[in-house]
Amino acid sequence: MTVEFVIRGKVQGVGYRYFVRSAAKDLGLTGWVMNRQDGNVLLQATGSASAIAALKEKCLAGPRAAVVEGLDEQVLPEEKCEGFQIRR
Repeated sequence: MTVEFVIRGKVQGVGYRYFVRSAAKDLGLTGWVMNRQDGNVLLQATGSASAIAALKEKCLAGPRAAVVEGLDEQVLPEEKCEGFQIRR
């Protein structure tokens, strides 16, 4: 299963991408995360439905300094990646 999340709120400049990468790796997911120019964070993750659901919960909580206002989710065709990267 591959999903794309757009996380809205105070999610840049608070270590959010590093938080997501760590959580995704712990859950055995592959994919990537990046800041968007509009101030949101975009991520794509591939793995089991249960791991994706766990990542979604972690994304909604965010790191301590983040203020997550919402999360948009879209299921995508499955995409194979190696590891989980932070994109610039």
